[in-house]
Amino acid sequence: MRTDATRSGCRRPRGTGRIEGTRGGAVADIAHEPETTQADTAPLHLPHAAVECPKCFTELQRDRDWWLARPAGSRLVGLVVARDDMPSVVQQRDDLTRFGVPIEGFRHPAPDILESWEQRLARLFDTFRPGDVLVVTNVQALGRNVDEGTRTVSALARRGIVVKVLSHGARHLDTAPTV
Repeated sequence: MRTDATRSGCRRPRGTGRIEGTRGGAVADIAHEPETTQADTAPLHLPHAAVECPKCFTELQRDRDWWLARPAGSRLVGLVVARDDMPSVVQQRDDLTRFGVPIEGFRHPAPDILESWEQRLARLFDTFRPGDVLVVTNVQALGRNVDEGTRTVSALARRGIVVKVLSHGARHLDTAPTV
């Protein structure tokens, strides 16, 4: 039986396999097809963390349905941040456009003004409705450090906002910075 997962070398028979999202990654109950079968060995069908497995991780990344999923009636909102530790504004805009975030009447962010980061975020939060999806190119867009990013994600979650990060700067999700 051929499934989407068999393209990447993973086998997920109908009704027996599962991929579950968890905080910090996904767990997969998937077994790999052996490269060569030897008479004295047999493949072990043990669950493993999909994000630790290059074959499974690639398949998870290709799951456009998850990346594009959002509640009915919600908005897809892209956040572009102009800071030295971030990619250029144009690069962030291009990445968001490739993801599918509509960019209409795009204007470059204003240079630093007499407004704190928290004030800017509060102003941004006021534009969201529960169920909206915020997309950022990398985790640094959510805060100037890990603590600030964590507070931002928590505040968004309390408001019912979904956050999707396009690039964690890590090969696997479980090695990505935690925010």
